[in-house]
Amino acid sequence: MSKALGWDLLLDHLLDPALLYGADGALLRWNDAAVALLGLAAKTEAGAGGASTGLDFFDRDGTPLRGRGDPLAATLADGKPRALEGFVRHANGHLVPVVGRLAGVPAAGGAPGVTFVLLRDDSEKALLRRQVDDLRDQALIDAATGAVSRTCTELQLVTRLAELDRYGWSFGALHVAVDDWEGLARRYGEVHRRDLIKLVADSLLHSARASDLVGRWDDAEFLVLLTNVDETTIRNGAERYRRVVEQGQHQAYGEDVHVTVSVGATWARRNDSVGVLLERLAQQVAACRKAGGNRVSVSA
Repeated sequence: MSKALGWDLLLDHLLDPALLYGADGALLRWNDAAVALLGLAAKTEAGAGGASTGLDFFDRDGTPLRGRGDPLAATLADGKPRALEGFVRHANGHLVPVVGRLAGVPAAGGAPGVTFVLLRDDSEKALLRRQVDDLRDQALIDAATGAVSRTCTELQLVTRLAELDRYGWSFGALHVAVDDWEGLARRYGEVHRRDLIKLVADSLLHSARASDLVGRWDDAEFLVLLTNVDETTIRNGAERYRRVVEQGQHQAYGEDVHVTVSVGATWARRNDSVGVLLERLAQQVAACRKAGGNRVSVSA
């Protein structure tokens, strides 16, 4: 099939991540750029059996694109070009922000042909990762997760509270706590526990805006600081983070492990101390857990 379609050379010369799907929806081939972006295995020869069933696509809020909302299924069906802006699941389980185009190419005689998916990393997220790299160079990154270290997060929290009192620069805070962390540790052990917290961290970092700060706070907790927010944008941001974490998955002992989080949210107020703000967040996380977890609670 590879020689008949003649797509191999084109894929190899594309600089952006590119994937080729057959008419039956099987992922046939991808290039080196797709390997780098999505953690796919080394390229396969088209027609070698289509080892993969494809990728999972999500919208900008982390909601799975399935049925009529799936742009790949739609383009496979009618061949019409479509745009994609959202997330794709990385081979390691977390979601990667992407923008891209899908286009169908009919075979000779109008028979079902192939569908190209051309992707690129979301520029805002790429900027965030460059900022993270700069912080890592300054030894301000938590080595286990890639999030900002707790010490740096505390310093940022103090600084932003001072700026709020002095200049009125508002910001919001999210306390993201993994649900049933002790139960996960008992079921899957220390090695997988490290993988699971890294999965959560990657999910948060890849879904963050360039202006968001994602910090490691405790063993299974993160603190996210957001600028220029009101109650609506805080709630929407917290829900986005929750959904993206929920969609991640990790392989352990032959099963797909999914992690959920409880997200407490608040906006900083003038004359807040660090302790007062953190206590307000802790109350919201407790409310989430009392209600069963995997939800968001915003302070009144």
